[in-house]
Amino acid sequence: MPYTYTNRKDKQYYLRRVEGKRGVRYVCSQKETEDALDSVPEGFEVVETPNGQVVCRRELQSLITEDELRKVEKLVAKYCKKKDVKVERKKEELILHEAPESDLPDFNKLGFMPGAADALQNFLHANRRYEAMLKFTLDNPESRLFSIERMTWSGDGGWMYLASGKLEKLVKKYARHIGQDSFFELV
Repeated sequence: MPYTYTNRKDKQYYLRRVEGKRGVRYVCSQKETEDALDSVPEGFEVVETPNGQVVCRRELQSLITEDELRKVEKLVAKYCKKKDVKVERKKEELILHEAPESDLPDFNKLGFMPGAADALQNFLHANRRYEAMLKFTLDNPESRLFSIERMTWSGDGGWMYLASGKLEKLVKKYARHIGQDSFFELV
C-alpha cells in the first residue's frame, strides 16, 4: 500500500522516487503511480509548508528545540490578536506566517444559501495563502539569544532587524502586532 499524506486542503499526496541528472530525489505528487513508495526513506521526512505544499526533504536538524517551538506557538495564541498564524521551524529560525485574507465575512449574512455559504467558507479557509511576517533567528545557541526581524515590502523588500533578546520576551513584545496597523510602524 503506497504512503500517502493528506494536507490541510484535504488533497492526498503520494511519495515517488525520481532519478535525474543530479541523482535520486523524492517528490510528492497528487497522482498515484505504480512507482509510488510504501514508506518515507530513512533520513527523509514529508512536511507541509504553511501554504499547504507537501514536500519530501532530508530530516531537519534544527537548533530550535521542540520546547521552544511549542512555547512560541502558545505565546502566539495568547498574545497575537490575529488568530490565523502559523509557526514554521527551520534550521536556526522560527517564522510566523499570517493569512492576510483570513478575516472573511459571514456568507450566511450576505444572502448566500446556507449550504453554499458553508461550502464557500470552507473552500476559502482551506485555500488561503500565508505570508511570512516575523522571523526569530537563533544567534547564540549557548545563551539561547534570538534576533527578530519583520518582513518589509518597501524598496527591495526582505527582512528588517528589530531587536535581540530572549525568545519569550521577543514573542510577547512583537507577535501582537501581526495583522495590525502597528506592524508597519515597527522599526
